[in-house]
Amino acid sequence: MQLLESAFIVQSFLLEGQIGHTAALPGLLADTKKLKENIIMAAAGQSEDDDLVEEYIVDEELVKLLKSFELSATGIEEFVANGYDISALKIIEREEIEALLPPPHLADRTKCIAGLNEWRRSLGLPSVSTPLKTSNLQGTQNSDPPKVALGNLSRQQWNAKALINRSKKGRLIWEAYQITSILSRKDRIFITHLIVDEFVDEFGRLTREELACRATELKNIFPTVEQHVWYKPASYHDEKGKKIKLGRIAKGCLFDRNHNYRCATSVPPRIPGSDVQPSTSSAQPIVDVITADAGKINMIDCRMTFCKQGCFFFNVVVTAYQETKNWFRHHHGEFDDIKKRWEASCAVRLHETAKLERVTYQHLLDEYPVLRNTAGYQLVNLDFSFKHPTKTDLLFAKFADFRIRAKLVFPNEVPELGKPLLALLNKDISEDSRDCITTLLLFFIWPSTVMRLPNGRKWKPSLVESSESTILHLKTLADYETELSRLIRQNLLRGLPDYPVIVVVGPSIEHVNQFFVSYKDIAYKAETFIKALDITFKVYKAYGISFPSEANRPWSFMAYVFYDFEPPENGNKARILTLATHLRNQVPAQ
Repeated sequence: MQLLESAFIVQSFLLEGQIGHTAALPGLLADTKKLKENIIMAAAGQSEDDDLVEEYIVDEELVKLLKSFELSATGIEEFVANGYDISALKIIEREEIEALLPPPHLADRTKCIAGLNEWRRSLGLPSVSTPLKTSNLQGTQNSDPPKVALGNLSRQQWNAKALINRSKKGRLIWEAYQITSILSRKDRIFITHLIVDEFVDEFGRLTREELACRATELKNIFPTVEQHVWYKPASYHDEKGKKIKLGRIAKGCLFDRNHNYRCATSVPPRIPGSDVQPSTSSAQPIVDVITADAGKINMIDCRMTFCKQGCFFFNVVVTAYQETKNWFRHHHGEFDDIKKRWEASCAVRLHETAKLERVTYQHLLDEYPVLRNTAGYQLVNLDFSFKHPTKTDLLFAKFADFRIRAKLVFPNEVPELGKPLLALLNKDISEDSRDCITTLLLFFIWPSTVMRLPNGRKWKPSLVESSESTILHLKTLADYETELSRLIRQNLLRGLPDYPVIVVVGPSIEHVNQFFVSYKDIAYKAETFIKALDITFKVYKAYGISFPSEANRPWSFMAYVFYDFEPPENGNKARILTLATHLRNQVPAQ
């Protein structure tokens, strides 16, 4: 039985991306997979061959009861895998259910607790979640002891640090954050649920002041996550008491969860003075660890300790990150395997890249020659998706509507130099040509300004020079090397780095039919112009590469409109917001 439990532990650990090399323990994982399939099939009312049924006995009465609670197959699997039967459900405690069904299985946990409470009451047994004493104003009392979590701490003491310290997974997330300085979307969701759900279960919803306080605390714990990601109020009062409005509605992870979460058992607020239940976890408290220096590490050290029915300890040390980089240098043809390993190492790679100053794409190519592969843009997309998981496909969803609205706004925004290009939008041209021209016109609506070059000289780029830093039109591919060499020489003379350039090929700009993203001697071929634009943008944002100096404002505008990035805090912000609002207010013709 211990072997089966360990197999479940190892597999769940692998699935969460904690172990980078799945070649280890192949026999153990194979047994685990078969066991999980058998349990899921039993939960779905199916059967396997007799040998499997004899080897792994499943309590059909247990499965039937859990299915009546509308639990998912995964939820039922957890009970079966841990040896529960009908008799065990009569004495199971809420703490054990929470351990079996942790986030993101909160819906299953809610259904399970509600179903067990009803079932146990029908048998004359106490509920899983003992109800708290109601207030004297309600005139009713219950002799059951109140729920205990953080002891008799006051509402003010239930802060983010205390709640994370209370959760073993919360502490593991924080410890992993010290290694990578990256909080994944999955971990951010867990932290959000941890902070809000536990508090709401005890005291009810958080106030606006408490949300702001939690956001500040989480910013201190996870410095790389902006405070507005957790909570951005609609308004605040300055020192003089004047109300300052920031937006129409409040936003942020904490705000959304606080608004949407419903307490599973609808218990009233906890009565002060309830008994203290000290934590028995042996993991290092975050309250102490936060002040410690994590130091430098050269390898990912993922250690998980589990204790159940006796003690079973499993420690795994994954090979050094440098070995993974070395593997990429010697394997360029096995692209499916490359993508799997690349995705598994996103966190550490992005952390290493973030340490570089004034990073360019050349830095990435030097470190990872595999990016020179013609499909290297797929690896860039994996890094971008890891860093910005909610923004991966926004451009494709937004551009068609933007193009319609832009056609109404451009006549009043585009200068005379861009009018011939604007007139082409009224012709019968291909969709790719229309997308290309629309994007080109964005570079014409920003007036050119004088900039100081790295070599100390002043330069006022023309509108054509600004647009060619991003989009280069060639009549034939025969001009490819000549034109790209010209751009490289210009950047060299001005002391500017080279940037990825979208190369569009066709006899004229309204008849382009080939698209490439080019950087020096490499080229990624794209199916459409929008795909080429998406690849180029993700090269910049995935690795923190600065936009071209001469085209910074158009790119910042596209980042805000197409990908929902906040505009930079400089003189361009007002113009970006104004133009974006003007576009949103346009009503396309029906």
